[in-house]
Formats: sequence, structure tokens, C-alpha cells
Amino acid sequence: QSTHIPVVSSYVLAEKLQKTSGSSTASASLLETIANILGISDASTMSSDSTLADLGLDSLGSVEIKQLLEQKYAVSFANSKEIQQLTVKRLKEIDSDSSSTNITETKTSSIVLSVDLKQLLPKDTLVLLNEKIQSNKYQHLFLIHPIEGHVQMLKDLAP
Repeated sequence: QSTHIPVVSSYVLAEKLQKTSGSSTASASLLETIANILGISDASTMSSDSTLADLGLDSLGSVEIKQLLEQKYAVSFANSKEIQQLTVKRLKEIDSDSSSTNITETKTSSIVLSVDLKQLLPKDTLVLLNEKIQSNKYQHLFLIHPIEGHVQMLKDLAP
């Protein structure tokens, strides 16, 4: 007994990029990659004093940039706030100066060690942000924690 269920397949061809030789530097490559993540078509339009948060960095873009900097430049960051505060000028420095990346890596690794891992593990399924209000006249608002995995920054939203 055979059923006649059609099998459908589709694919999208990746855009073929041509490498330019000569003037293309690693700095331009890093900035172009980050500009692409941010949705900016021309990396040269980014002001060197602008932070990535000013340029519209979201949490998923933050993760992408964090992975890029960790894998290709051996720079690690403790959290996404540090990535959001990176300036275009600092990204150029990271790309051009290998000694500054070693300093940053050492500095941030000590910060990572000081994180309380108990905060990252959930104790309850639901965390009540404001224990003062126990009335049914208020509507409930359910928030999902950000990508960092804890609700500490959401406590500021509770009155």
C-alpha cells in the first residue's frame, strides 16, 4: 500500500562574492562584516565614535559579533553589554593591534570568573518580579529572559 504524497524541495543559492585584491584589509573586512550584521550597506558611513548599540545592534546580532570576535580575533567578552558599548574606533584597534586583544582577553576573562553561576540556573519556572502586588485587578505580563539567561535586568521593570 503506497501513498502518493509529493515530496517538495527548495533551495536558495548563496550570493557569490568576488574577492577584491590589494586594498582590502582585515580591518575593512571586520567592519564590513559587522556592518552587514547590523544591516548597514556601506561600512564607511559608520562614525568612528558610534557604539554598536547606537547603530542598532540587537541581541542576535550581538551573539553573531561575539562569536566573530572570539573565533577570528581571540577576543572574549563577558556579556552582550560590553559588545553593545564597542565603538567602530575600538573595532579598528582590535583588528590592527594584536597586543590590545591580549589585554582585553585577559581583562574580560577575570570578569567571567566572577559571575555567580547560581544566578544562571533557574530555581523556579516562573519568577515573580514584584511580590508586593498580589491582586487580580492587574493584568499579568509574562517576560522571557534575554539571551544572557537570567532575569536580573528585568527586575528594573517592576515598580
